[in-house]
Amino acid sequence: MFSRWAIAPFAVLSFVLLGGAVASGQTVNGLSASVNPNPPRTEADFILQQLQSDDAGLREGLARIKVLTDAGVRVYPKWLITLFEKGRFEDVEAIALKGIVNSADQASGIPELQKYRVRALLEQHKADEALSAARAFYNVAPLKDTEAAVKLVTLCLTAKNPDDLDTLRRFKRQQVEWSTATTQPAATNELGENVLKSIPVPAEPFASAAASILKRDYVGLMGKGNLLLLANQTADARKAFEAAEMIADKPEQATAAVEGIARAVRADAGALGPANTFIVARQNGQ
Repeated sequence: MFSRWAIAPFAVLSFVLLGGAVASGQTVNGLSASVNPNPPRTEADFILQQLQSDDAGLREGLARIKVLTDAGVRVYPKWLITLFEKGRFEDVEAIALKGIVNSADQASGIPELQKYRVRALLEQHKADEALSAARAFYNVAPLKDTEAAVKLVTLCLTAKNPDDLDTLRRFKRQQVEWSTATTQPAATNELGENVLKSIPVPAEPFASAAASILKRDYVGLMGKGNLLLLANQTADARKAFEAAEMIADKPEQATAAVEGIARAVRADAGALGPANTFIVARQNGQ
């Protein structure tokens, strides 16, 4: 779809599993594990088995997830996959949101959780919320996933106004043509105002989660930047990524921070082109 992409390595998404093996018949935080020839290795796996079981097990698994996420534990993505397959969209939405906030000190994983939120909102026919969440996903998604973000926004625009074909056409055309723009795209008589930038994005709860990160280390700054992108506070997000780049002590950290700055540029422009221009300039030592 796009003729020009940012030229830079990309960070691999990663999630931290919950520790602690669970043996057959062992009690785990008040929940009894049934006899299983292939016992789960971690508490996260044990909860996954509960979610995959009957209604009673599902309820116990959801209750345990609430306890853990209320305590600040990060979300195991396979939980969301299972709940989505079972049609538990409200649970997916709530757990993904909690997972993002709980991952405030971790840069990786946040975009994937946001994508689950969007999908769950769409399944609940919450078109306005889904569209706002999709715009936030566009902001925070890795540069290599820009086309996927555009498709997700398109899907949400269609869900909100299925008969507004003009807006859909303009949005898709803007994203294609502005993917090669070197500066902030300007409205034209033909393309009109930037459709993406017209989509409202609520700042909360992400702005508050970002403000709660007090550590100025690399990990904290990267997490803060991602949360600020979700809150659509692009200028502050860029500052966080720039600060992370300044204190990066490994090449891969510096690369991820530079991509973070580029994502903030893309979010602010509402188009990929200026982010590509920024990356190329950095590679040329500018």
